[in-house]
Amino acid sequence: MEIALPCEAKLGHGWFGPEVGAGGQTFRWTSAHWSLEDICRDPSRPYVLCTIESNFPAPNERIRVLADDRPMTEWRLVHGRGCYAVAIPPGVDTLTFRLSSPLPAALKHDDPRLLGVKIYAIKLANQAEVLEHIPRNEVNRRRNHAEFWAGKAELESYPQALGVDLHAQCNMVPRCVYCAWDETKRIEGPAQNVAVGPETLLGYGPFFDNARELTNCSYAEPFLSPRIGGLLNLFAERGIWLEITSNGLVFGPAQRAQVLGRRIRLYVSLDAADSRTYASLRTDAFARVCENIRQLCQLKRDHAGLPEVLLVFMPMKINLGQGVAFVDLAKRLGADHVVLRPLEVTTATPLIDRALQTFDYREQTLPWPVCCRIADQMHARGWEIGQSVLSQMSFGVEEETFAARYGTPICSEPWLKMYPLRRGFIPCCYSRHAIAPWGTPPEQVWNSPFMKQLRTDLAAGHLNDHCRSCTTCPIVQRRLYVEAEKDRHAASDLALDRSR
Repeated sequence: MEIALPCEAKLGHGWFGPEVGAGGQTFRWTSAHWSLEDICRDPSRPYVLCTIESNFPAPNERIRVLADDRPMTEWRLVHGRGCYAVAIPPGVDTLTFRLSSPLPAALKHDDPRLLGVKIYAIKLANQAEVLEHIPRNEVNRRRNHAEFWAGKAELESYPQALGVDLHAQCNMVPRCVYCAWDETKRIEGPAQNVAVGPETLLGYGPFFDNARELTNCSYAEPFLSPRIGGLLNLFAERGIWLEITSNGLVFGPAQRAQVLGRRIRLYVSLDAADSRTYASLRTDAFARVCENIRQLCQLKRDHAGLPEVLLVFMPMKINLGQGVAFVDLAKRLGADHVVLRPLEVTTATPLIDRALQTFDYREQTLPWPVCCRIADQMHARGWEIGQSVLSQMSFGVEEETFAARYGTPICSEPWLKMYPLRRGFIPCCYSRHAIAPWGTPPEQVWNSPFMKQLRTDLAAGHLNDHCRSCTTCPIVQRRLYVEAEKDRHAASDLALDRSR
C-alpha cells in the first residue's frame, strides 16, 4: 500500500517508506526536511492539501513551506491529525518543507530514525476542497489546543469531542454483574425514555458542529436504537470519528453492515478469555459474541480496515490470570486492539449471584499496583505475538508529562471534551456527579463558574475535591497511591526515630 498522492507529483527527498497505522491507514514518516517534486500545476486545483499527524505536544512547532526555495507560508502544527494547505504559484514545480525541529527522542518510542511528522495523504485541491478539509472544526481544534496549553479558564473555543448518549435500553438480561444499571436509571429518570436522534445533536449547535469525535457514554446497547442508522450517516457525512461500546450480542449481519467502512472505534465488552468466566460476568453467549467479532474483523479487511475493533478487558479477581490468554484470544479473532479498562466502583454495590458464583463488587477490585502488573504482562504478550494492547490506566500520563515539562494543566478533559448525558452534564469521563441536568443548553455549562474553577485548579496542578471524588480516574489513583506511599514512609521514619 502507498499513501494517497496526486499523479501530477512525486516524492522528493526526506521520506521514509510506507507504514500501516491503526485502522489499516497507510502513512509515511518524513525527516525534518522533505520535498514534493515535479508538480504539474493545475489552475483549477492550485492548492496542495496535506493530511499530517504531529506527535509534537506543544503548539509551537512549525513547518515552513518553500516554493523553489522561496518562503510561501508557515504551518503551525497541532498535536494529532489535521489538514494543511498551500497555494502553488505559477511556474513552481517543487515544494520544500522544513520542520522547526526533529521529533525529540522521548517521543519516538525508541525509533532510531530522524523523524518529523506522519503524512497520510497529499492531493491537489481547489478552494472549495480546501474549505471542506479544513472546516470550522479544524480551526476550532487549533484554537482549543492553544487555550489548553495556555491554561485558560474561560474558553472562546468549543470542545473537540462530545460524550453523547445515543440509547438507554439494553438487551443483556440479566445485567452484567458490575453494571450500575439500577443506580444509573434512577439518576436518568424520565430522560431514559427520550428519543435521541440526529435532531438532538444538531440542536447542540456549535458544540456539535465543532466536534471531531463523539464517544457514546450510554448505559445501554446502542445498536438497539431504531435511530442508529441515521446517526451513523450523520457522523459519516461530517467526517466524525465515533467511539461506541457494544456487548456484541446483537452484532449480527445487519449491524455489521451498518459499521463496515465507517470511522468508528468499536469497543466490545468481553472481560473474559473463556466461556466459564464470561458466564460468571454476563451470560452463556461467549461463543456467539466471539463469532460476531471474528466475522466483523474478517469482513472489514475489504473496507479500509474499518471500523477499528477493540476488545475490552477489566482486570478483577474473577478474571485474574486471564490477561495473557485474553491477548491471545484477540489475536485469534483479528481485533485491532486489546483495551484495559479499570473496574469502576459505584455507590450501589449489591452482591450478585451468577453461574454459581457470588460477585462482590468491592471485593473484586484489585489494588492499583496489581492492575499495573497485569497491564505489563499483557503488553509483553502483545509485543511477543504482534497484538496491540492499549491501557486506559495510562489515562492522563501524557498530560502529566507535559505539565512537568511545559507547565501545562495536568488534565485536558475540561478543555477538550464535554459530556451532555441523560444522567446530566458531567465534567469528565470519570465523574459520577452531574453539574447540570439533562436538557440544559450546553452554552450554560461550558464556561460556568464550576468549569472555570475546575480548569483553574488543573492549570495550577491541583486536584480539587471534585477530582478527588472521581476515585476511578487513573490520574487520581496514581496521585493517591503516591500520597499514601509518602505517608507510609513518613510514618515509618517517625517510628524509627522514636525507637532510637
